[in-house]
Amino acid sequence: MADVELTSQVIEDIQQAVQRQVPEAGDAVVMQYLAAVLGYMVAKQRAIPHSDHEALIQELSKFAWYVCRDVAGGQAPAEL
Repeated sequence: MADVELTSQVIEDIQQAVQRQVPEAGDAVVMQYLAAVLGYMVAKQRAIPHSDHEALIQELSKFAWYVCRDVAGGQAPAEL
């Protein structure tokens, strides 16, 4: 996977983008939108065979869990 620079500004920008479309969206709704975007983007990848979509989503889910553990461990958002 590529290096990802996860900053407070990136997180805020994503939240605001969802809230422009759904003004009452709280954190849970924003996360649902992120999951839906993930699924949509994987489905649209022409370079990745359909048979590999589930494996890619599982890999990305593991990456999300890794980030969650890091942040919960007290680290501020940083390059991952």
